[in-house]
Amino acid sequence: MPLLEVTLERGLSGETKAALRRDLCRDMAELVGLDPSFIAVLFKELPEGGTHGHGSFTEVYLSEGRDLEFKGRLMRFVCEDICRHTALGGGQVSVIIHDIRRGSVAVSGHVVNRGGTAAETVIRERGETVYRAADGRKD
Repeated sequence: MPLLEVTLERGLSGETKAALRRDLCRDMAELVGLDPSFIAVLFKELPEGGTHGHGSFTEVYLSEGRDLEFKGRLMRFVCEDICRHTALGGGQVSVIIHDIRRGSVAVSGHVVNRGGTAAETVIRERGETVYRAADGRKD
């Protein structure tokens, strides 16, 4: 279950945040091959000047093992989506990827990414279909 945490200066409207969240979830779901409901986007707002002119910082948390091509595609769509919904230019959008080690995610106190990803375990427990990305990876 990928998590994107977007830090921006205060000022985006609720509608803009909803549209940005929708696009980030759609693009991430397409990249990893999951239903968008398994993608979480959180917003952190800082007071004016809180980013010291850097614009935005997006931290992405997902299961380890992604190659540089995958990470490049992820960073590009995050930058494009943020630029499309804000007044920021690409040089003001930073993306940081955190690779989450196996055994480091729990739901209801139970580790869910022991041999697969967290979303895969949750889907399996719900009896749902696992969506696969074009490259066969799951997240």
